[in-house]
Amino acid sequence: MSSSTNLYFEVDDLTITPTTNYSSTPFYVYANSSWPVSIYYTYSATGTPNILYTNAIALGATNVTINFMGARTGYTPRFVSGTYIYSPLISITPSGTFNNATTFTINSGGSSGVQYLVTGSAWQPYAAPFVLNGLPSGSGFIQAYMPLGSGSSPAQTPPLSTFQAAAVTANPAPGAVSGSYAVTANTATTNANIYWAMGDNLGNPRPPTP
Repeated sequence: MSSSTNLYFEVDDLTITPTTNYSSTPFYVYANSSWPVSIYYTYSATGTPNILYTNAIALGATNVTINFMGARTGYTPRFVSGTYIYSPLISITPSGTFNNATTFTINSGGSSGVQYLVTGSAWQPYAAPFVLNGLPSGSGFIQAYMPLGSGSSPAQTPPLSTFQAAAVTANPAPGAVSGSYAVTANTATTNANIYWAMGDNLGNPRPPTP
């Protein structure tokens, strides 16, 4: 009487950390095993990983999938992969309501190649802070994104920006007056035109002077 059994030895504790999108460079990917295995990797979508892993892999501004293999003599190799997408944190400042020409800055953490768009215009490269002196309809958005090798970072859009003439102030202030006096009007918005008319609260013109 005899018996037999099938034996399988397999590398099963190959891990890679982290496995996530990233927003700053360089970004480091680590491969580990608690057992004495040789670890190989490749950036190719096909074929057996053939680059010996010796230290953390540094990634720049790119989108990539890395395939790893843990190998040990007498064991079936273990394969794991990680996909990494560079998604820089793009910020656009300032935002809000503005009474005069304003300088806007796009911060991409030092990465180059940012494209931006202002409401009513086309996409264009961002090279330095730029000045807006109004928008076609008085309000709109600034959008920005970064093109990458096999994709792009998400477009970043701040809250609505509005250009509005500052409030007009009159001197003397509205109220009861007597005698002859001059009325002046001012606004903090540079080069703004101020229009005026005389009449009562119902829009009736001022009566003739006796």
